[in-house]
Amino acid sequence: MIDSCVYLESSTYDGFQCRRTSLLQSNPHDGTLNNTADGQGENGKHPACIPDLTNRTIIPTDQSRTFLSSKGEKVYTGDRSSLSYLDFVRKVIKRYAGASSFTEAEFKDSMFEIDPSPASSEILPEPDEEQQKGFIETYFEASSAILDLVSREEVYAYLGLSSVRLDETHRRNISELAIAHLVLAIGSQCRGVSPSDLTYASRYFAQGQQVAFNGLLYDPSMNMVRHFLLMAFYLLGACHRNAACMYLGVAWKAANTLGLHNTDHYQLLATRERNFRLRTWKSLCVMNTIVNSILGRLEHSYRPWPDDRRNDNTDLPPQLGSLTVNPTYELCQLIDGFERTLRKERRNTLTLTEKYLHDLRGWSQSLPIELRQMPSIPITNSNLENREQLLGAIQVTCLYYFAVLLATRPFLTSNIMLKLGDRESSLAENRVPELDETRTSAHLAQVCVASATYMVKMSQAAMETGCLLRNMCHLKAWLFASGLLLGFAFFAEEGIPTETDEAFHAARSVLLYLSGLSPQAKRYYEILTSLSEVINHQRKQRVEERRRITSQFVEQILHFDARLPRIDQSYLTHRSGSDGHIPGLNHDTADLDTTFSFVSGLNVENAANLPMHWNELAIDWQTFGISKDST
Repeated sequence: MIDSCVYLESSTYDGFQCRRTSLLQSNPHDGTLNNTADGQGENGKHPACIPDLTNRTIIPTDQSRTFLSSKGEKVYTGDRSSLSYLDFVRKVIKRYAGASSFTEAEFKDSMFEIDPSPASSEILPEPDEEQQKGFIETYFEASSAILDLVSREEVYAYLGLSSVRLDETHRRNISELAIAHLVLAIGSQCRGVSPSDLTYASRYFAQGQQVAFNGLLYDPSMNMVRHFLLMAFYLLGACHRNAACMYLGVAWKAANTLGLHNTDHYQLLATRERNFRLRTWKSLCVMNTIVNSILGRLEHSYRPWPDDRRNDNTDLPPQLGSLTVNPTYELCQLIDGFERTLRKERRNTLTLTEKYLHDLRGWSQSLPIELRQMPSIPITNSNLENREQLLGAIQVTCLYYFAVLLATRPFLTSNIMLKLGDRESSLAENRVPELDETRTSAHLAQVCVASATYMVKMSQAAMETGCLLRNMCHLKAWLFASGLLLGFAFFAEEGIPTETDEAFHAARSVLLYLSGLSPQAKRYYEILTSLSEVINHQRKQRVEERRRITSQFVEQILHFDARLPRIDQSYLTHRSGSDGHIPGLNHDTADLDTTFSFVSGLNVENAANLPMHWNELAIDWQTFGISKDST
């Protein structure tokens, strides 16, 4: 029977008691669900408690966890991270479907990491100018909407490419050369069209890293901030997230030491320097928010958002990087504000979530047209700036969907658990009648599924049109979070395959594409594949159960053997008509499949049938033109 959570006046985590036995309470003999013997979390709370239907507050089922690093050290992931949620999903599915490769994976207590490859001893010629430019362009595509640290012209100048000349204020020194090497490392890592690309990536990273650690961090500088930001981005792509977090911490401390967070001092600087410092600060805030939202780790205590919402571009040529990073920066402000409110109030209420979604909708409506519409030029013939703009738009949109997903996930989880509980309960007629608050909660659960579906389908369309790079460090994490939710939701469904099922398998297909260069994407693909196997097995069991029940009352008495010879029906053509043909009668048996085929129906809880106006909330990803040829 479903447990009920009774709230006291404070209506906080510390103010509720759980009655009856929770469906998710751990069995001391099977080791499932909760990590403690009494079925409670570290703070004596019941993280898996399902609220009473009449309650206004949804209790999160997530719980923070520690995993083993590649060196065997325990590392922390927050209660809102995808890894912690994966642990919860595994325990629930084991409860309802038994042990499987999904629930009993040997690596489930480890945080997947791959140490950066040492610089290869393989002798390769230094890449020529065209190869270097290719790496540079790939870097700008991969970092679009995330980093705005350096311009193309500056990178060319740092490398001393003969085709580029800048003024004398840009001196080629070892620190700037290291920045260029890290740009080349990221570009070659994300391009990966040949084994030599990955060799160049590890070589360039080692060169940049050596310069970054020169002097053991004694003297903070703007270049130090850029070094560690670029290295963190590279390490995320190299499947070493813990090191990336530490490098982000160094960049953050250096930036605060330099006063980048305090824009009062910006007024004393020249326009170019002021713009440079603000672009660097915004890149740091964006990276920090994205990584923390993925891993659920605590953010730095200092509020990181200066009043300046736009770069100071007075008397400066416009940069494409600012076009994509500025909206991401503003979106990260909303994400950060929501997370801070959650930590303060310690609960996710309907009112709080609806206000947050309203703020996100306001943000989406203010996006520039360049981020809402793909250039009309075909991607295969588009110029480099078009590709950078398109990938920036994709990453901005995916982050937006991820922001919606994180806020609405508790409501979807509660909805799923109620479905699973009702399936076991023999007292379905005694369920509490649905109230307005319950309906709103169900709507937010549908929004969660819709957001995950939109992200996955957009990414799949981008992949099929050749827009995606082969290694995208943030996209693989966002897709895994969406795929996991979609799979969990589909596990709780009982009907025929739905749009949720299609989106779940689309997430797997994109992760499979990214797994060519990313072992972490491969691991994500394997996890979702094992979940898919559980779902298929569960579906077969349900079908067999239905057959067993119906066979008690009805019997299938006539079976057609497909191997029987086809009956000759040629005599039908000689019945009537001067030409022996009956007008309007088609006897082609091949049309039978078409005549009696059905289109998969959409459940009322499917994202496609949202009772609320989702189009007012979501970015219309079709306006990107990615799937404009589809019907």
